[in-house]
Amino acid sequence: MNTSQPKVYGSIETDANGNIVNAHWKEITEGVACGEKRLYVASVTIQNGKSSVYGLFPGQSAAAAALQHDAVQYAGAGAGAAGTCQVDVLETSLPNEEPSSPKIPWDEKWTVRACGKRSVVTMHFVPDATSTTINVNPKETVVLP
Repeated sequence: MNTSQPKVYGSIETDANGNIVNAHWKEITEGVACGEKRLYVASVTIQNGKSSVYGLFPGQSAAAAALQHDAVQYAGAGAGAAGTCQVDVLETSLPNEEPSSPKIPWDEKWTVRACGKRSVVTMHFVPDATSTTINVNPKETVVLP
C-alpha cells in the first residue's frame, strides 16, 4: 500500500526526453519506529538535473531542513531540557494550517523526548527579510504522561 503524499513547490521542469531537470517537493509517508506510528518526511530538490534529498522531522512542519535543525535547541529549552540531554523530535504539527506565504509568522507543535520525558512544545517561527526568528515559551509546553 502506497501511503506517500507529495507536495510540489512551484513547477516541475522537464527536458525534451521527459526527465526532470528542476523541481522541489516534500514527500510524506507513514512508518513505524520504536513501536510508534510516525509520518516520515523528505525534501527532494532537483536543480539542473542533479538531485538532493534531505530528511526532515516526522510530521507536518513547514520549516525547511536547516531551520528545523536550528530549532531543535529551542525545542529543548521549551521542554526544560538540561544542557547535556539529547532532544529527539518525535512529531511536528501545524495547529493553524501551513502558512500561506513564506513571509508570515506561523506556529508549530513539536512533540519531543528530552531528559526521559515527552513534551509538546509550541514553536513560534517569525520570518523577516533575511532570516527566521524562533521563539518558545516554556509556559506553553505540555508535559505528556
